[in-house]
Amino acid sequence: MKKFFFIILILFFGALGGFFGDEIIFSRFAASSFLSQTKFFEKLKSARTIIVNREEQVTVRPDERIAEIIEKESGKIVSISSGNFKASGFYVTSDGLVATIDSPFLVANKIYVRIGEEAEEASLFKRDQKNKVALLKIQKSNLPIVSFADNEIKLGSIIFLMARDLSSLFVSEGIIKNQDLEVSFKESSGWAQGAPIFNLKGEVIGLASFDRNSTIKIISADKIENLF
Repeated sequence: MKKFFFIILILFFGALGGFFGDEIIFSRFAASSFLSQTKFFEKLKSARTIIVNREEQVTVRPDERIAEIIEKESGKIVSISSGNFKASGFYVTSDGLVATIDSPFLVANKIYVRIGEEAEEASLFKRDQKNKVALLKIQKSNLPIVSFADNEIKLGSIIFLMARDLSSLFVSEGIIKNQDLEVSFKESSGWAQGAPIFNLKGEVIGLASFDRNSTIKIISADKIENLF
């Protein structure tokens, strides 16, 4: 029993001495201008220094990112009307080419491209009836243009469309739900045809097309880029 208490006392006084030596004696010797310059104390001081690199991870919510993209890209989105046809479109070249969904109405009627109160008469520049894409031309220059995504469209990706009617902007978030590029959106609009569909990088992955069952599908960006 005496040996047990003796061992406990040794451990206690050993720890106390270590603390006393480290915090008091070492600190005073290290403060000495002479001793602090010796290699022994330099090594001890470097061993006592702990450097913590703090890393912060910032997570941007999809709705916050979408709001940023809307602010940047909304001036590139237009509304299009031609007879009973109404759709949205977007600038793809700075000298006046506008991409939208193809329609026979674009051939038979005058075409008007609007953004806000301003309306421009447009001409049909080129059609791709197979892929349902049309390019219109307006007499404007120095227009802001969208950027196209060059990567594969992934199943389950969060996306959103940005459409414009005669007076306002319409935005709806959605998700790519199958390999046929069908899209499920929270809301829709009659002006959503031809609207650009963006990823969360602010790139256009394609334009919106309605089939006979009113299902929205994506006409991929490469089909648009092949026209100009």
